[in-house]
Amino acid sequence: MQKKVTLDETDWKILEALQRDGRCSFRDLALQIALSPPATAERVRRLEADGVIAGYQAVLDPAALGHGLEAIVRISVASGRQCVTLLDELAKLPEVLEAYRVTGTESAVARIAVSSSAHLQLVIDRLTTIGKPTTSICTSSFRRTPQFGRATPRSPSPVRRRGQRAPRRRSE
Repeated sequence: MQKKVTLDETDWKILEALQRDGRCSFRDLALQIALSPPATAERVRRLEADGVIAGYQAVLDPAALGHGLEAIVRISVASGRQCVTLLDELAKLPEVLEAYRVTGTESAVARIAVSSSAHLQLVIDRLTTIGKPTTSICTSSFRRTPQFGRATPRSPSPVRRRGQRAPRRRSE
C-alpha cells in the first residue's frame, strides 16, 4: 500500500498549473505560484518522487482525430477465469480509451471512441467475442482534477458537449 502524501496549498497550485500546462517552465510556474524557480523545481521533483505526479503526456482529442462518438460499454463474462484476462483483451482494441474491472453484475466497464455508429457496431461485434456488452452513447462529460484532502475544493471543469473544444488560453 502506498503512503499518503500530505500536500499544502502551494503544492495544489503547482498541480493545478501543471495540469493546465504540463510543458510550463519552472520560471513560468514559479511566477504563477509566487516562489523562486529553484524552490518550485524542488517542489515539483518532490511531487514526482512521492508519486503524486506520475508523468507528463499530451492529451489528445478523439473528435479532432475523427473519433467523435464516445460510448460507455459494460461487459459481462460468464466465468471468473474470463475475468482474469478481460482487461488484457480490451487493451487489444484501439478504440478502448480506458477500462476498469468492476464488481457487480458487469465484469468490466470501458470507455470507447469511434468514428460513426457503423464503427460502433463493429466494435460491439468484436466485444461479443469477449463477453456480453451493454452500450450507452456519451452525450456530454466532465473530468475532475483529484483534490483529495484539499482544504478548499475547486469546481470540476465545465461540462462540454461531444466535439466541443476546450476554450483556448490567452497568450501572454
